[in-house]
Amino acid sequence: LISDNVAEKVLSCLGNSDRLNILLALLKKPMSVAELITECHLNSTGQAYHHMKPLLAADLITEDTKGIYVVQPYKVQGIIMLLAGISDMYDESYAKSNWNK
Repeated sequence: LISDNVAEKVLSCLGNSDRLNILLALLKKPMSVAELITECHLNSTGQAYHHMKPLLAADLITEDTKGIYVVQPYKVQGIIMLLAGISDMYDESYAKSNWNK
């Protein structure tokens, strides 16, 4: 993952707040570009596609035949685990195993 830059590509893709918001919105439900623009407070279709392009290239999301975007089903668990790991790094109280709090 390190030597072939896979980790860097995935983390870079998710390191943008607009892309992360798109991904989180699509984890809730499949959406069209118009719905994503509204849900994610994007300014234009161009801005939406600009941020969706890396998510598509990383195979995190895909478009169905009706123009609806979804998170790749086999990527959902990995995305959730990555976000949970980030949460643990941010707030260590989740990882300290202090059950008396």
